[in-house]
Amino acid sequence: MNDTKLTVGPSGAAFTTGNAIEAESTSQCPRYWLARKNGFRTKIDPLYGAIGELSEAMFKTKHRKIHPDDTIESQVPIEKDLSEHSAIFGYLDMIITKPDGSKVVVEKKAHISSNVRLEVIRKKQVKASHVAQIVTYMIVTDIPNGQIVCGFYELNYDCDKLHQSEGITFDVEIGDRKIYIDGVEYKHTVTDLAKFYKFIDSAVKLDTLPNRPTKPTTSRSSVCTYCPLNNHCDEAEIRNLDKNAFLALVKADEDRLVEYENGRRKEAIIFSPKRKPKEK
Repeated sequence: MNDTKLTVGPSGAAFTTGNAIEAESTSQCPRYWLARKNGFRTKIDPLYGAIGELSEAMFKTKHRKIHPDDTIESQVPIEKDLSEHSAIFGYLDMIITKPDGSKVVVEKKAHISSNVRLEVIRKKQVKASHVAQIVTYMIVTDIPNGQIVCGFYELNYDCDKLHQSEGITFDVEIGDRKIYIDGVEYKHTVTDLAKFYKFIDSAVKLDTLPNRPTKPTTSRSSVCTYCPLNNHCDEAEIRNLDKNAFLALVKADEDRLVEYENGRRKEAIIFSPKRKPKEK
């Protein structure tokens, strides 16, 4: 991948509503991507990566027992140029090939947050960011069928084994620019996703500062509230700064921003159920 390009990871993809990106996290904001391209980095909790690898291994082992004739390809690299300025780059979790030659893209999500367990698994509400990510993979690989497999992981009562206690699978299909989740037409379309990547590409090419994202109707607050760049965005809009002037602000304050962002991130804590009362 050309280092001079802005490489956009599908895990940071989002849909658009009108002329704004509907973001669930700061990683879906064009300004955040610009800051990252110019050196801004945040801390990543290694526990998330470790649990993700464990989750994928467990899924593959179970799938092979049930479907021994299927072929599973893991960590498939995805690379697609958007323009001379930007590109999509990432790794999809799995492609499953059936004996008849049909393929399914699988995105495995391992959750340790009780809030996510409630919203995604128990209320059966798929996250828009997960849909945007897997649909990106499906379009790039030209595979119209996919699955988002979500599992909630916790420690057992003796706190010596990590296991999946709950889970849910969402079937995803694309056709005629439409997206279907479990056979039901989704609120966003492939066009809404394509606009996101167009906005990111424009953010690289143009001198004007891209718009802030809007909050999804399901969110209680804007993603800007928790973004370390929030104050600089406010100043840029008050002073009507262009993209380069905004990036200069971020660069000048980079040390404090990184220290603040890394310091406010708590390490992941795996949910552990309360011990059962001893029998009398």
